[in-house]
Amino acid sequence: SPRHDRPLGAGSAALLTGASVALLLAIVQGPEAGWGSVVVVGGFATAAVLFAAWVFAGLRSAHPLLDPRLFRDPRLRSACLGLTAIFFGMFALFYVNASFLQYAKGFGVLATGLGIVPLTVPVILGGPHVGRLTGRIGLDATVASAFAFVGGGLLGLSTSDAGTPYSVYAGWLVVAGIGVTLALPALSGVIAGALPPDRAGVGTGLQATTREFGSALGVAVIATVSTARFAAALPPDARGAHTVAEALARTSRASDVVAAFVSGAEAGLRVTGVAVLVLGGLVVGESWWSRRR
Repeated sequence: SPRHDRPLGAGSAALLTGASVALLLAIVQGPEAGWGSVVVVGGFATAAVLFAAWVFAGLRSAHPLLDPRLFRDPRLRSACLGLTAIFFGMFALFYVNASFLQYAKGFGVLATGLGIVPLTVPVILGGPHVGRLTGRIGLDATVASAFAFVGGGLLGLSTSDAGTPYSVYAGWLVVAGIGVTLALPALSGVIAGALPPDRAGVGTGLQATTREFGSALGVAVIATVSTARFAAALPPDARGAHTVAEALARTSRASDVVAAFVSGAEAGLRVTGVAVLVLGGLVVGESWWSRRR
């Protein structure tokens, strides 16, 4: 992208950042404060107002940092939503994976770190071949397959408990990894192709933004769901604990605490998996519809 002697749109960036923070805080505070509480409703309302203000400011600016008009292109819109959904699912998984392997499976620190490796195998082996596959079966089929693998992998992982063999758990990680391998180059290519060459820097920024927002949203959602389920499933003498370590310090019923954690992780992964599948359906549906209009 060419360089310009234009000031950065600090105000627009502040509006978008504020809207994102308000949305995430509302989600995180929901279970504790109540979904109808002033804090939560106010958070969602603030997010909506700030998002609307960001759009309004961008439309009035001659040189906005991120032009809202770009999202009139359904290809760009669906690809950004798709990348957000993929990172939403992956970072939700990262949030519970280490704790699950340590508490439920009894893995040590090193084994826990290595336990996520199966997720990366498809990326390493299959990444160079995604372009050829997309050319053969088409973009929509590639993206649909990606979301099916990621969502299916998360739902499969949600069935894991302390008695599940690691080989089964690793198999579901591979399934999710296949989806990530298909999604990232395909959707990134759509974003790059939807923008003119002089907006290449904007495309890179959009990909970074979707990654950060999707990951933050994924952590917020799965933390909210899993913590609420974990707290409800704790034995009476451990009620009020917010973490597994805190609960274990309050009771001698370690197996019940671990079972409560697993229950929360399963619930969080189920919600995340379903959300990824629904968002994937929206992405593929809009892409399919825009190509046939």
